[in-house]
Amino acid sequence: MNLEGELARLKGQLQNARTLKDRAEGQLQALEQEKKAILAEMAALGVSPEQLDGEVARLEKEIADLLGQARALIPRELLAGPGQGSSR
Repeated sequence: MNLEGELARLKGQLQNARTLKDRAEGQLQALEQEKKAILAEMAALGVSPEQLDGEVARLEKEIADLLGQARALIPRELLAGPGQGSSR
């Protein structure tokens, strides 16, 4: 390959690398803004990143407890599927 062709190929590769770098920097900036927004929302809810796992576990337990309470309020006949309840 001649030197001019090699130089042109290297210039093309350099331009591609610059394009990829610019795209990655744009994505990084967008992700940093998203992270900042999420952290602000968490702060507004009174939850820190360190508390997140515990808060999720607490909310899952609360949901399970409330579902159990809701099931307890529904008459057993309504919980049984068709043909499994009392005959009328």
